Amino acid sequence: MSGSKFHPLTPGVRLMQRVRLSAKLALVATPLLVSQAVGLAAALGAFGAGRSDSALAIGGGAFALAAYFAFAFHASFSRSLQTLHTGVKAVSGGDLSHKIDLPGQDELHHIGSLVESMNVRLSSLVAEIRSSAVRVGMSGQLVATSSESLAQRTEEQAASLRQTVETVHQLTEAVSANASAASQLDQLTERLKKEAEQGGTAMRSSVEAMAGLEDSSRRVGEIIGVIDGIAFQTNILALNAAVEAARAGEAGRGFAVVAAEVRQLAQRSAAASSEIRQLIARSGEQVESSVRQTRAVGQVLDALVGGVRNVSTSLRQIAEASARQSGELTQVSQSVGQLDEITRQNAAMVEESAGASQDLVGRAKTLSSAVASIRLRQGSADEARALVEKAMKLIKARGLTAAAQTFRAKDGGFLDRDLYVFVVDRNGAYRVHGAKPAMEGHRVHELPGIDGDRFVRDAFATAGGAGGWIEYDIVNPGTGAVQPKASFVVQLDEQQVVGCGVYRLTGQAAFAKA
Repeated sequence: MSGSKFHPLTPGVRLMQRVRLSAKLALVATPLLVSQAVGLAAALGAFGAGRSDSALAIGGGAFALAAYFAFAFHASFSRSLQTLHTGVKAVSGGDLSHKIDLPGQDELHHIGSLVESMNVRLSSLVAEIRSSAVRVGMSGQLVATSSESLAQRTEEQAASLRQTVETVHQLTEAVSANASAASQLDQLTERLKKEAEQGGTAMRSSVEAMAGLEDSSRRVGEIIGVIDGIAFQTNILALNAAVEAARAGEAGRGFAVVAAEVRQLAQRSAAASSEIRQLIARSGEQVESSVRQTRAVGQVLDALVGGVRNVSTSLRQIAEASARQSGELTQVSQSVGQLDEITRQNAAMVEESAGASQDLVGRAKTLSSAVASIRLRQGSADEARALVEKAMKLIKARGLTAAAQTFRAKDGGFLDRDLYVFVVDRNGAYRVHGAKPAMEGHRVHELPGIDGDRFVRDAFATAGGAGGWIEYDIVNPGTGAVQPKASFVVQLDEQQVVGCGVYRLTGQAAFAKA
């Protein structure tokens, strides 16, 4: 009853597929009852002799019609039941891609439709689980890798902090020693300042005493001048006395002797006075020079006292600052020590996080392996990524132009259910569209339900390195409804990305970024 050849049961089978079970039973039972009624009436002689043959013909025809409907019912029921059995068996074997299509409007058709809807929903759920498991595994692997790197950097940071703690401790001790030395030096400078001030006072006293000595020397010089005057006058008087004694003759001879002695005495006094004057002059010069030098030394000593006073003030400030720095460095040392402890705790937490991430990766792999054997109606994340990686290898081996022909070919291995490879440039134009070559040259913005600018921006922002996933909404050509989609994209060059996407269940949470 299959193929293009006509079969006598075909109309009956089609009729049986269009009616409900009660109608089917009525179609079988009614002719059968008519046949039985006609046969019973004929047996009881209800028909005349002329009508008995016609009654038997009607009864036979009714029975034949009942048999026909019975055979049609059996054929339609067997065919539908076999189709349903094959579909359920495929599902039980993990093949959710098998489509159950029962013709008609009867109960088996509705049961088949429910099973088909269940398969579609189950396939979508398994695809979502499989894709999520793959994506979670990728995210977990990335987190694990990042955690290992973070753990290493944290350990290095902890080692650096330990070295910093030791350095700060040594610096604290050095600053404390400097503060103590500065304090001792401040005390020594204070004593030196006092002694310098006392020396300055003594020097000022010496300058004043030298000034008095200078005044005394000047006074002595004045007295010597008076003595010179007296000696000169005495010499004149002695000369006059000698002249008068010569005039007096013999009578003035003794007076002349006295006058000569007086003259000699005056001359000796003048000579002594002249010598004393020279000595006093030299002494005065020496005293004046000593006074100038003493005054200069006094000025230098005053400057030295001022410098010592400034040094003492600076050293006191340095001592106070060093004491404050020593206290602050002690606090810094304590804080760095606490930070070192926190860093150690962070390192331990990072190691625990790395272990948890590895466990998450293992569980995701287990979950992915559990559903990997199920044949789905739509592609999953691992299949989309594998298809992109396969496409990249083909492009590198043969070039984009030659590879594009394979991407479009039905037997090229790149068209699988709703999976296909696409190549998009920075303007959003399709360079390659494996499923719809007619879209090549058109922008992705022309597709209904998609934000083209965001798609292009996210694609080129994510495709670098080993590639990544982007999320967007787009019309599913199979259902005609806007549906979330996730595509794995890899950058081909500066102007193009290669990708493959999978549809997700509407309303489901977005995949974690991998």
